[in-house]
Amino acid sequence: MTLTDGAFLSRRNLRRGIRDLLRRLNRHELLTARTVRGKQNQLRREFQRLVIEPALSATARGLAGFEERGSQVLLEQIPQLAAMQAEVARSIKFGLDEVRLNLQDFLYELADYESEWSNPVLYGYRPTRAELDRLDAEVDRVPFMGKQTAKWFRSFLEEPTLSRVDAWIQQGLNDGLSTDEIVRGLRGSKRSGYTDGVLSGQPVHALYALTRTAATHASALARIEALEKLGVENYQWVATLDNRTSLICASRDGEIYKTGEGPLPPAHPNCRSTIVPIMDP
Repeated sequence: MTLTDGAFLSRRNLRRGIRDLLRRLNRHELLTARTVRGKQNQLRREFQRLVIEPALSATARGLAGFEERGSQVLLEQIPQLAAMQAEVARSIKFGLDEVRLNLQDFLYELADYESEWSNPVLYGYRPTRAELDRLDAEVDRVPFMGKQTAKWFRSFLEEPTLSRVDAWIQQGLNDGLSTDEIVRGLRGSKRSGYTDGVLSGQPVHALYALTRTAATHASALARIEALEKLGVENYQWVATLDNRTSLICASRDGEIYKTGEGPLPPAHPNCRSTIVPIMDP
């Protein structure tokens, strides 16, 4: 065998290795997506237990025995209703804090898992606990789409939820609804599986989107760190292409960026895109 033949075989083996790596990356992405979906469902159950049920109970207690209805009934001006409003808000905030901490722990676990998978596969190196702790701090510190995860939680979920609940209770009082009807509007209807209420509808959708978006952020941070360690100069944006793909991710799909300089997912709420290394032989 000539030197040229040997060089050809080496390049061919390297290409095979890269193809195998990309297959492993694809399989890894599928498993990660399933993990995120499982966490979304778990957080939905936690939201039901920690936010919806306490808020319904606080509303029912606060309205117990209060029969007055009409446009003259204002939450802030009637002591009994103002106390109820404050208690409902406290229960929602407390529950959402617990849900947020649950999500935060998951993001750490996801980033660590991504790092512990990517570094050995791409770099042949297993990160230390200190390095994983620094990565976890980056998950909290580095913003995506202009805000850190905790701030997105407040602006995307907590504040809109509190506003919608106050508005619904006030509307119910103005429209002459009974206590049961007001509580039912918060919970949702049985025919929908209790998914169309003020608390069980849009807030749950927001929680799902926030979980997916923050998970994409944590995974991308761990992935880019591994690529920088490896010295990979470029990476490719890979979008999940289906009827839910956004225009921005569809336009970036397949685009190649310089490591450390290009954009990272998420590009928008509920973003499912990822990055893969460009490892030319």
